[in-house]
Amino acid sequence: MKIILCAIPGSGKTTITNKVKQKLPNVRIVNVGNIIFEIVKKELNIKDRDEMRKKLTIKQNKKYQEMAAKEISKMNDKFILIDTHTSIKTEFGYFPTLSEKISELINPDIIVICEYNPSDIINRRLKDPNRKRDLETESEMEKTQKIMIEFAYEAASHVGAIINLISLRYPETKKFEHTDKIVNEIVKLMKLK
Repeated sequence: MKIILCAIPGSGKTTITNKVKQKLPNVRIVNVGNIIFEIVKKELNIKDRDEMRKKLTIKQNKKYQEMAAKEISKMNDKFILIDTHTSIKTEFGYFPTLSEKISELINPDIIVICEYNPSDIINRRLKDPNRKRDLETESEMEKTQKIMIEFAYEAASHVGAIINLISLRYPETKKFEHTDKIVNEIVKLMKLK
């Protein structure tokens, strides 16, 4: 079973995948950005993922997204959880990272979309000292999230994947409440296989 986990940058996908791995040790965690970064740091001398997002041309984005998708398509683990975005915000607009070709190569069974209040993501980004993310307003982030969701539906429709939209547009009453909700949903989906 291949599940794509998508949410806007800074939402905590890495934390989610780490917690899923704790609950299901046999799940293979795949981070598309990391696959692409390993390729481009050698080929283009790019230093980090945030620089990669800003420096890659549209043609390069297409090339490296396809290379990552081909690598994922060769994986035959029983459970694969793919951490990615459905779009990348560039200076030209939004680049779809789950195009028809990429969706066909990955061929996910389920696409899990996490939808957040933009103010929550802004706060998380500000607390993350390891990344150099763009500062966005709540309205810009809302637009990015809307486009991400539209691209996810498009990809799911193309390959016949199930969409699981998890709305987290409520305040957390305890630490990691949103994360735990997503983790439990993903674990439940994988156990249904």
